[in-house]
Amino acid sequence: MGRINREIAVSLHKLGAGLKGAAVIRFENVTKIYPGQDRPALDSVSLEIVKGEFVFLVGLSGSGKSTFLRLILREERPTSGTIHVAGKDLGTLATHKVPELRRQVGTVFQDFRLLPNKTITSIRTGEPEFTIWPGNF
Repeated sequence: MGRINREIAVSLHKLGAGLKGAAVIRFENVTKIYPGQDRPALDSVSLEIVKGEFVFLVGLSGSGKSTFLRLILREERPTSGTIHVAGKDLGTLATHKVPELRRQVGTVFQDFRLLPNKTITSIRTGEPEFTIWPGNF
């Protein structure tokens, strides 16, 4: 378990901790402060995630989870510090190389939807109008 933000704890649960190998994701003293904000979203974060680890990032709303993921995907840039993903320094990665980087990183966000206006039931049954209401169980 790690601490992402000094003021608000975020747990970084790592399955397979202790695996040997090069870091796939490495944060070195990373801080992110959004314009107009007094408190950093991330504050002096340093961590390594190696190949084979399965990581859960959990924490309260506003604790830096989404910022952490946006930094990995290079949707945001850190205020300070260095981020390496898949052997690339994101601070020096050319903008036209970002899509290639994103194809190497798998992420699933909490509000992820496979297809708009579809439910798992309608996809499974192949009947777009089929819906199960709680009272139908």
